[in-house]
Amino acid sequence: MKIVLATFGSRGDVQPIIALTLALQSAGHDVLLAGPPEKASWIKEMGCKFHPLGKDVTSFIDSMENAHTIRTSSHFIRFLRAEIDAQFDSIPEIISEADLVLGASLVFSLSSIAEAMSIKYRFIAFAPQLLPSSHHPFMAF
Repeated sequence: MKIVLATFGSRGDVQPIIALTLALQSAGHDVLLAGPPEKASWIKEMGCKFHPLGKDVTSFIDSMENAHTIRTSSHFIRFLRAEIDAQFDSIPEIISEADLVLGASLVFSLSSIAEAMSIKYRFIAFAPQLLPSSHHPFMAF
């Protein structure tokens, strides 16, 4: 099966996807990891096929002086909106041959694109306790 895993964000968004990519490869699947371009050498060193997705998110994050202000939040939202727009342009080509696409983190366009292309899609939640569930409710509530 040809599987594309797509993620966008920091190392914490990429590292679990590398692990899943390697597990799927070892199970015999043809797997492509699409992720932040600045992570390319690390991902390839781990033995994963790679396709860049989006702009250098690490540089963007490192350019923030203070992550806990309204101004920074506004700047991040503008950055993310531009990335989502760009995803709608770039992702169709990346997933065109896929039988299954798995999205994680900030790849918000992937579900719509996969649906439009009739490709099976699943979302990977790194913190599933934040999703509504009667089986595993969030402890704070």
